[in-house]
Amino acid sequence: MTSHTSTIASPTDSMLTTLVEDYARQGHCGPLRVLEPGDAAALWSRIQQFEGDGRNHHLDTPELRELVQDPAITDVVRAILGTDIVLWRSQVICSGGRRTHPTGLTWHQDTYDQLLSIPENGDHCSLQLSFTETQARNAVFVIPGSHLWSDEDFAQRGCIQTRHTKNEVAWSIPRSVESVPVLLGSGEFYVFHPKLLHASALGRLYTPARARAQAANSLPWRVGRKWERMKTRILPLPERNTIAMRFCTSDVEVLPAAYVESPTRNRPFPIP
Repeated sequence: MTSHTSTIASPTDSMLTTLVEDYARQGHCGPLRVLEPGDAAALWSRIQQFEGDGRNHHLDTPELRELVQDPAITDVVRAILGTDIVLWRSQVICSGGRRTHPTGLTWHQDTYDQLLSIPENGDHCSLQLSFTETQARNAVFVIPGSHLWSDEDFAQRGCIQTRHTKNEVAWSIPRSVESVPVLLGSGEFYVFHPKLLHASALGRLYTPARARAQAANSLPWRVGRKWERMKTRILPLPERNTIAMRFCTSDVEVLPAAYVESPTRNRPFPIP
């Protein structure tokens, strides 16, 4: 496979209307197909080499450059953000298997408020495309509608903010808060809001009680962490190989801090 050539039809106007409504109500929309499974496997075989240095290879890899401009993707993003869009980051991600972190990826929001300067009418969103078929054991979980929560809503649900970095705002969420897995086939993607709470299958179990135990470095926390580490070695989670794409409107300023980890691939990519 020397280049990406899509055979997938772009969404119709009525489909786009429904997707935008889903995004506004739930904070995410999809799944949607951009690659047939065989094409997804062929593309992954060429880009999996980027694991560990996986950011912004759409700038130097023709297959990825074509993929991120595929109308099956860009028509959906434009319906959400508007006509003039920019891809400011992409990242190849390998997870599951022996790579599984014992606590997983905990609940967080991809706000990027320290990497993007967003004017009053500017906006951004994220997209994740899967190269493997996901199941509940290795899927991303989301909390539908959480992008609309106020500070009071978080407090009433017993949520605790655990950190705020340049990439994300992280939370511990009680198990009583309903979450759902985003199940993707190989070659499918979904789009999600910057404030949508999402986590890995393991990370969603990071509750306020566990956060307090970790902060105190309590014996139950240390024992539980060792058990989780041992369990993921004995029974690894299925691999989940994806590429994340971060889009914004053309009036958003991408700050230099966004490219510290990829200094040679360090510019936003306007989508024609």
